[in-house]
Order: sequence, then structure tokens, then C-alpha cells
Amino acid sequence: MATLENRGSAIRVSWRLNGSRDGARQSCTFNGPLKDREDLARTAKALVEARGHAITRAQVYAAILGVEPVPDPIPTLRVWAQTWLGNLDQDRLVEPETVTAYRDSLRLRALPKLGHLRLDEITTEGVEQWLRWVNRQHNTVGNRGRNITTDDLLSVSSVNHAYAVLHTCLSAAVPKWLSSNPATQPRGKRRRITAKTGEEPFEGIFLKPHEIALILTNCDPLIRDLVDTALATGMRLGELIALDARHITRNSDQVVVHVRRTVKARGRIGEPKSRAGRRSIPVASDVGRMLWNRALRLHPNEPLFTNRAGRRWTEGNFRGGYWWPAIAAAQRCPEHPPVLTPYSGRGRPRKLDVHEVSTCGCEGRLHCRPRPHDLRHTHASALIRARWSPKKVQVRLGHSSYSITMNTYAHEWDLGEAGELETVNQMLLPARAKPHPAVRRGSVARRGYGRTRLVRR
Repeated sequence: MATLENRGSAIRVSWRLNGSRDGARQSCTFNGPLKDREDLARTAKALVEARGHAITRAQVYAAILGVEPVPDPIPTLRVWAQTWLGNLDQDRLVEPETVTAYRDSLRLRALPKLGHLRLDEITTEGVEQWLRWVNRQHNTVGNRGRNITTDDLLSVSSVNHAYAVLHTCLSAAVPKWLSSNPATQPRGKRRRITAKTGEEPFEGIFLKPHEIALILTNCDPLIRDLVDTALATGMRLGELIALDARHITRNSDQVVVHVRRTVKARGRIGEPKSRAGRRSIPVASDVGRMLWNRALRLHPNEPLFTNRAGRRWTEGNFRGGYWWPAIAAAQRCPEHPPVLTPYSGRGRPRKLDVHEVSTCGCEGRLHCRPRPHDLRHTHASALIRARWSPKKVQVRLGHSSYSITMNTYAHEWDLGEAGELETVNQMLLPARAKPHPAVRRGSVARRGYGRTRLVRR
């Protein structure tokens, strides 16, 4: 809330921009007779609180005293961000979902701390302080207006994404408003570390055959074909959901899945993000027959996989309603089930949550918690073990660059067995002839000293 402070013959009204603890400090000072300055200060305080503290010092003066603020030629980050996002949206330089993601990132991460500053007031030190502030922020759950802050700090990817969006936004202001980008690391300086130190990136899970069998056994029949297709093609979940019957074709000897669309932000169906995402994937005979039979029963424009209501799946419905319950069922041991709270007799009996699983070491249950994306990792691992070349794996998975494939799956390729390495060692360092055995001869007197001479035969 705004506060009133007596300053001798004046009264100062102070508040934080946007009402947040980290908002920029704003203040207005009113002089004159006691009654007049008290009336002006109370009016200013009421105006600030009515606007939810989202009003600047110049705007309060203009509203209370009728003083028109002098227009500043250099915009603030908040004004420039709106202009930049509007240009991106109007020129169609990026996907609409990308513009929405940029807008949300700036609104949640950058503008609360830097939005009130003019572009020329943002310095490299200010960006560093902002990064430290972002690293201390916590995740929130819920919709706008009723968010709940969790105990988990922002992930590495969230912090890096916030920094990348701010860097891109400020780069667009060069050279019109800025001579250089303050978010760019100076040449010769150590690479900027935006994420929490010591945090290890998440590594994918490569499922073994018995683990795959456990998952498929506990899957609802409604999603079993989709899971089979994910294992047989390595497609992303969004690509599988976006499949229509017309995307399944058949040539002389095999069925081919044509990836042309994927699920974008907020559930919209659109084109893949990169050109490499548009690809054709040959499928093995058993899964191919299943896909072909499904496609024959549908109109070409109907979705290939549908939920119980006959509509196209959403990622949230698939994960929350079917995938995680199947994984939880596979993680529960029949001999050592998780303990369920006894039914009190009131209300509906409680069911086991997807996180309530067995903790025993029995071999008959699943001991990991794979995501749907780990089906893609498992398919890639099978390709590598079948001695597919890295380039063929890249094309089949739809990676935009060769480096993505190698950085993700390099540890899966054969790095050389002991026998193979020994063969290479012999090629580079050929075996030498065995040295002659050394024998001792009698000592020879030289300059008064006795000496033993070694001679090789």
C-alpha cells in the first residue's frame, strides 16, 4: 500500500511499482499550506491504491496537479517489449505460440524487476542482479490471480529461457535505442552462468524389454496402440496426437508414417518447429499393420488416435488420465502394495494416488518412473544398438542438427571394446623385436676402478 510521510513543510507519498516487494520505488512530494498538501497527498494515495500501484510518479503528478509529463524519447523496457512483440506478431516472423511464450516470460520474469527502467538505464550489472533474483524465484501452480507458490526453485531451463528472451528483446533495440546489448557477455569474460550451480540436467530413461512389457500390461487398451507406435517410431507425443488417417500410407513392402503436424502451445495443431521435423518414418510390419487397419476405418482427416469421447487426445488428458496411472500400477508390487489410509466411512473411499507406489526391491515391478518422452529415448537406444549410423538416427528422430543427436545419445554408441582397442594399438604402435638377454662378463680395470660390463648377444 502507499504510505504518507511528513517531511517538514511537505508530505511525501511513497509506494512500490505494481505493489510488489521488488518493484521500483516511487514517490511524490507535495508542498504548500498544511490543509492543501494533506488533501493532495491523500488524493494521490487513493489514486495509487485504486490503480493497484501500477502507476508512475510522473503519472500521479499529471493526474493530481495537471502537469503534463515531458515525453521521453527512449522507451522503458515495458513499452519496448510491447512494441517488439507487436512487430513479431504482425510480421509473422515466428509462430504465434512463440510470441505468446515470449510475452509470458517477460511478464513473469523480466518486467517486474526491469520493466520501469528506460532501455539506456539497463546495464550489464543490472542484468546480473536480475539473474540472481530470477534464480531465487519459486515455481507457481494455478491460473492467473490464484497462483500458489511451491517450495521448488525455477528449473535450469526456465532461468535460461527467461534470460534468452530478455537478450533477444534487447538485441532488437540495437542500434535504434541502444548502442550495444547490456545482456550480452563482454568479450573475454567467462561465460555467464544463469542457472543454479551444482544442478545436474535430467537424463532420459532407456527402458529394457521387461520394463516395456510391464508398462504395456498395465496400459489401458485405449492408449496401448499409441504407446506401441511411440516405441516403434520414436515420435514425440505431440506428433502422435496430431496424426490423422491420411498421414498413414503404404507402399509395396511397408507402412510409412508421415509427420507433418504437431501439438503447439495451448493445444493448437500446427507445423513442426523445424524443417527436420517434417519427415517420413517407415514402420515395422506388426505395428504397421495396426496403423494401416486403423487408417482404413477412418476418414482421411479424422484423428488416428482418439480418447474415450472420440476426440483427439490432449497431452494433459493422456498423461494425467492414462499414462501416469499405468506407470503407477506397474510400480506397485502385488506382495508389497503401498499402504492406503483406512476408510473412515464418510464420503467416497480414497483411491491410491499416482505417487503412492511400492518401495520394495522385488523384480516383478517397475523401479523407474519414465515419461512419455522416454519412449522416444528407448527407440533411439534400440536404433543405436542395431548399429544405425548417427545420420540415420538424426533423420528418423527429426533432430534439426547432427550435434543434437550426438549430444543426447553419444554415450549409447559403441566406443570400442578391449579387443578392438588392442588392434588399433598394434596398428599405431607395432610390436618390437624382443631384446636379447643380458649376460655379465668379467670386470675390466679402467683408471684404477673395477667395472662390470653388460653385453648383449
